[in-house]
Amino acid sequence: MAAIGEAPQEALARLRVQLGIAHLELACAEFAGAVEEGEEPHTSALAIELLARTLPLRGRTDDAARVWEYGLRHGDGALAGEVRRRYDRED
Repeated sequence: MAAIGEAPQEALARLRVQLGIAHLELACAEFAGAVEEGEEPHTSALAIELLARTLPLRGRTDDAARVWEYGLRHGDGALAGEVRRRYDRED
């Protein structure tokens, strides 16, 4: 963030985009970690939804489809149901 405050005006837009990309990558990693470590269906379903909706922003639509599929076919019925509810509101 300090780099933005010290950057020349002509570099600000590019730096902001790069910072945004870094935040998206960090968000994807955190959401994936929450899914792996999660034991509570509501929180895990939220992490699955956020990960699946963020991955396409990084050009990773196939990965997003796999994340949705993982959640929809999960062995925990409560989690799968929560993911289904979130997936169905996609459109």
